[in-house]
Amino acid sequence: MFPRFLDVLSAIEEMMALGVITDYAIGGAMAQVFWDEAIPTFDIDVLVLLPEPQTSLLTSLGPIYEWAGNGATTFAASTS
Repeated sequence: MFPRFLDVLSAIEEMMALGVITDYAIGGAMAQVFWDEAIPTFDIDVLVLLPEPQTSLLTSLGPIYEWAGNGATTFAASTS
């Protein structure tokens, strides 16, 4: 079962509220729907801006994995 678009936006807003990400943009065909003719699509491309690391030159994806691992989401991984 595919999550609804609003479910995805809700999850993204939760990550922003928790400081896991600082900003986001919707890209791909889903973004095109707002500017062009609607086309069928079953995915959402989400581009995120991660918080700037405080103690390293590398940005860790750990907070995203922790958020997802704490049962924050029930979305299935993509198999394509």
